[in-house]
Amino acid sequence: MADFGLEASNIASTIATLKQRMQEAVDAQDYVLAAKIRDQIGELAKSQQEDMVNMQKSQYNDECRRIEQQYELELERFNRTWEERLLAFENKARAKRDELEIEYNYELKNGESAFQRAPVKFSAALLNLREKQISAGRTGHFEEAIILKREADAMEAEEIQAHEKLQDFLEQQGSEPIHKRFEIRKNSLEQRIEAGKVDIMTRWAADLEALQKHFEALKRHEANKIFTTLNPKQRMTLDDTKNHTSQLKQTIKTAKSPLTSYIKSGPRSSSRSTSRSGSRACTLCQGAIPSSATMTPSRAGSTSRARIPTSTSTVERMRVSKASPGAASRTNLGSRTGRMNLGASQTVSTPGRIGGVSPSGLQTISP
Repeated sequence: MADFGLEASNIASTIATLKQRMQEAVDAQDYVLAAKIRDQIGELAKSQQEDMVNMQKSQYNDECRRIEQQYELELERFNRTWEERLLAFENKARAKRDELEIEYNYELKNGESAFQRAPVKFSAALLNLREKQISAGRTGHFEEAIILKREADAMEAEEIQAHEKLQDFLEQQGSEPIHKRFEIRKNSLEQRIEAGKVDIMTRWAADLEALQKHFEALKRHEANKIFTTLNPKQRMTLDDTKNHTSQLKQTIKTAKSPLTSYIKSGPRSSSRSTSRSGSRACTLCQGAIPSSATMTPSRAGSTSRARIPTSTSTVERMRVSKASPGAASRTNLGSRTGRMNLGASQTVSTPGRIGGVSPSGLQTISP
């Protein structure tokens, strides 16, 4: 091949010329020359196949890099959208807590003002002791008056203290219904807030799974284009087969999404459904796209993991579209029933175009 000084674009025409020369050598019964030409044709054909495969691999790798960049951008926008949704929910929850606290303090203050504290009524023994003290002072028995005054002051302090304790007890008894009513309402509000958080995290994880499947489908679509272009002999030159190749099914590596630590560290619900949702969300929450060898038609989730803080002021990431290779598809974040409703948002995507999610189209959950 080097003797002919060939370029890749001329291989096909050169092979045709060599075949003609080989036929001429056969006609001239020069079989040694025919054998050499045949070997040259074989080398050129092999080189042609390798060049074709390498070109397809290069195109695939370029397309995969483009898909990875799209995934990273989409994941960032997806996470930012869910961050805003969760933050809006937490702000509303905080406002509800403050509103309940203000209402409680107002009712408690009104209850205290309605309670009239009775004046102190001293005992007859204390009044008699004061009379003796005054009488001793008037008659000039000052030493006796000093002793009587000391005893009367001590008795008066004891009676005032006992009276204040009684009034505090009566006031507390009057405000007890306010305390109980506040505790009931507070517990109910906290349960609704926690249920809303679980609902958001479950939806977040489900949409992340759709995002991962979407981009995995894009990569499978690009791999299929290679195998439909190559002929059987060229396919055999690949290092791996269509159904098992690390080259064609490499996972997209990107920043971890922050869901897992919330599921691990956050408050756990005692209900079975909440535990199942949390477990599922924990399974789904990494920004890395799972290998297509692990993907199934069911929503079993990916094998990846991720991270999310539990602070009510810290927010998490995720959200995007879902598509099958070669055809437009749709992800519907349909609203759920009850007080914790999310606004419906739809995006359409194809293997060549990744749809985003506009935060303006989202509806905040109300605690």
